[in-house]
Amino acid sequence: MAHAFERLAVGEEGWSALLRDPSTSALWEQTWPHSEEHGGGPMQLSRIGEQEAREKYGAAAVSQEKIGP
Repeated sequence: MAHAFERLAVGEEGWSALLRDPSTSALWEQTWPHSEEHGGGPMQLSRIGEQEAREKYGAAAVSQEKIGP
């Protein structure tokens, strides 16, 4: 069975997203740290704390329901 994260918010620059693991409620940040490469380079997932998520994506994003597919 495939594991799917819930997308909570997208960064203003469009190169990051805040995700939640529905099975653990852990927050993750999806980024493309080598955006200068073709297609943004390889995607990276990193755990992110609730406070950092609030600072980067806004308080509402942390408590929001899934947005988009």
